Amino acid sequence: MDSKKILALSLVTALLFIAGLIPINPVRAQEKGPRTPYLYMKFYETPEDCYSDLKLGAIDLMLWPLTADQYYDAIDDPNIVLGPVSENGMFEFDLNTNETIPTYPGVISPTSQADFRRALALLTDKPYLVNDVLGGFATRMDVPVVVNAPSWLNTSCVYPNYDWEYDPAAAAARLDAAGFVQGSTPNPDYDPGFPGSAEYMRVYPENVIVHDNPHVGTEVTGPPYSYTLGLTATEIVRVMGVLEGEHWYTSLSYSFDPGTNTLTVDGVTLEECTYLWIEYRTPHPKAGQDLDPIIFYSRSDHLPRLKSGEHLATNMKKAGIPVDYRALPASGCYPPVMGDRDYHIYTGGWRLGRFPTSLFFLYHSMWWMPWGYNYVNAPCPRPTPGISCVDPNLDVALRDIWYAENMEVAIVAAQKAQSIYETCAPNIPLFCSKSFFAWRTWLLGVCNMMGYGPENTYTFMNAYKASGAPEPDRIRVGWNQPPEAVNIMFSSWVYDYGILDRIYEGGQAVNPYDLSTDQAWIVQDWSVSTWTDPDDELEKTKVTYWLRKDIYWVTPVTGEVVRQFTTHDIAFSNMFSFAFDDGWNWDNVMDIDHMNIVDDFCFEIYFVDISYWFQYSGNYPYLPKDEWLTAQPAGAANPFCEHATYSELGASYAVGDDLILTGELIAQVENVTVDGVALEEGVDYWVRQNATGAYSFNRIYFNTAVSGDLEINYWRIIGDPHGYFPGSDTDWETTTYSIGPYTLVEYVTGSHALFMKNPYYFLETPPLGEIDWLWWWGDRDASRPAPQHPEGPRTGYFHVELTDVVYACMGYGGQGYMEPDPPGPPEPPPFWVPGADLAPTYTSEVPYGGLVDIYDLTTVLINYDTQFGNTPIAP
Repeated sequence: MDSKKILALSLVTALLFIAGLIPINPVRAQEKGPRTPYLYMKFYETPEDCYSDLKLGAIDLMLWPLTADQYYDAIDDPNIVLGPVSENGMFEFDLNTNETIPTYPGVISPTSQADFRRALALLTDKPYLVNDVLGGFATRMDVPVVVNAPSWLNTSCVYPNYDWEYDPAAAAARLDAAGFVQGSTPNPDYDPGFPGSAEYMRVYPENVIVHDNPHVGTEVTGPPYSYTLGLTATEIVRVMGVLEGEHWYTSLSYSFDPGTNTLTVDGVTLEECTYLWIEYRTPHPKAGQDLDPIIFYSRSDHLPRLKSGEHLATNMKKAGIPVDYRALPASGCYPPVMGDRDYHIYTGGWRLGRFPTSLFFLYHSMWWMPWGYNYVNAPCPRPTPGISCVDPNLDVALRDIWYAENMEVAIVAAQKAQSIYETCAPNIPLFCSKSFFAWRTWLLGVCNMMGYGPENTYTFMNAYKASGAPEPDRIRVGWNQPPEAVNIMFSSWVYDYGILDRIYEGGQAVNPYDLSTDQAWIVQDWSVSTWTDPDDELEKTKVTYWLRKDIYWVTPVTGEVVRQFTTHDIAFSNMFSFAFDDGWNWDNVMDIDHMNIVDDFCFEIYFVDISYWFQYSGNYPYLPKDEWLTAQPAGAANPFCEHATYSELGASYAVGDDLILTGELIAQVENVTVDGVALEEGVDYWVRQNATGAYSFNRIYFNTAVSGDLEINYWRIIGDPHGYFPGSDTDWETTTYSIGPYTLVEYVTGSHALFMKNPYYFLETPPLGEIDWLWWWGDRDASRPAPQHPEGPRTGYFHVELTDVVYACMGYGGQGYMEPDPPGPPEPPPFWVPGADLAPTYTSEVPYGGLVDIYDLTTVLINYDTQFGNTPIAP
């Protein structure tokens, strides 16, 4: 061990021993909200512009990882601190597997053909991209599983077992075998020194593979199951279905009558509500003609993606594939790619979650919709869109990830999905960023979160600027590009959530240095159990949640307290969000069957299935019920909601009957009465989801027989929350109420956002000394029982304790910069702990941070045994 660390540990051990002889009562932090009063976010057009301002001292923190060139510049600058991060993200070539695209109607797309996609993968030199284009500041990816989740990885699908390792000659051979042969038009990009380069432009094949998937029970019945194919078949390639009582699609025997173009499966019974999946060859409408240019969108505002796109486009041209290369910023790529699906290739990028459940949302065909998560794995088009055109078992495996009863089952399903994915190549993962975030040495108390870096609530609660720094009451951060929108319902970009996450909150948190550790937050505690759905008598997941009692909504601009946050806000949030299945966070509410409000601070969610992951559902985003019910932002034709009443004289409903409020999008059911007597929700009736037609909680399910004059008072959605802001392109003040650490004071589209600390935030200003951000669970609060849980919720708190001291000691002597080690970034010293850089180095010429020394140790010891964030017992 380094001698400095030995000295530090010896000193601290002595101090702690002395302290242990003196009885200490834990100290409670008092002031609430972030340590620094204001947060200023500036939006740039490129990462280069953002870094330039960091160098000039115009911003304090850059919220985008450094390029190799920026890193080598930063390590020579004593004013800049670096925080290493292997990001939970992915950059990739997204490939549109849909049979056609709008620009070429009726033309079967080359990227719908598996062998064409595989050839593109073979034309992609990943080592070159990682080492030469990114200078080693990346980690190669072969499947869409983050590097920080190694237990989820199917190692048979990644290097050195990856099937599509760079080989241009193999790519040419695969294109030839698939019928994309060279025609007679000379290739202007022919390069005899490039293996497999084509002298002539490639043409469309004589025959291509297409897919039909009639729905078993409606579009095809049996046995026998007979179906007339949607296109003329020259060859049947594969026929698959789910045998009755089975789970996976298996190959089926069949007969085919070319005269009638009819395929028949007999001798087996197929599971109802599955698909008969048929893969066959059909003549290409442009057989033998030169390929139309492949529409390739490449992000011009992100140099690694731009250079990666240029690399593939160059190799494609050499291979005889024409390319319409469109280098545009995000605003130019987003509509045609994610909205219109009018593209072949896109240089995509994602920030991914701590668990690879993102596989389900990014690639399951159910999410193929305008502006949806999945814009690569299209459903089979005929006779109606159904299951994945890539492979039906990909959808099955992906669904099994999300609806797994435990994590072990989810991991097995994820590894199965990776195997199918790697074979079919619906897109080409390239790399994730392995780089450094940078901030000025005068910024202290930064939490460099695993997988994500310094952009997190822990940083913004704790960070402050050393004496002598410019604008000491304002932390100034820079994004490499502006948000696409600031709409909590529909925003989808990381830059959007840079704004939204400062205002809105979710239920639970994770430890920033151990992403597998759940921690309490707005939700004080939760407990998972089951319920039996009377509709099908199946056991399903139920979760009980307890809220903290010290959460308050505050107004935008002024930050004044409006009212207390309660479970009624959550019920409204979930019901309102459910009505908009194009919402970016719709996945958080899609599986809710119904909710039960136990009291203002305890509620239950009953889900439609079994899933380990449901414990995290139904708790994001939280919306302000009272304010949004009547909100009518500037320019909106209607308020979001209006009050309505349903009346039925002489109504009679037995137990198990339900009443559908047809055509209504329900935001809240106020009450249900019979002959003027109120029924009790959760006992006498449930307000259940209805996915028939529009998504809505408009199904009133009776648990008690009722007879008499029935009246239901409710709020229905009549407004449209779409827009740059919710319901408006200009008005954010009407809707942007906050329960987060800040309130939004000023917003100038494309320029900047200014936030003011929320002094009514539930979390106190952290004592300088909280380094590990570990939540300590306490005793149960028996004064807050819930059904099935008389013991009540666990309490808890954050605590500056021995682990924080150890962190500081282990980081002792660590510096926020590293010496260069070409050609790639060095591994950061294991003892550099940015979160332990809490105090200025007063012996230096300019007392700023960037070094963990005796002043940081002293700061931790001064605040030793301080608690904060304690869950309140009384209201």
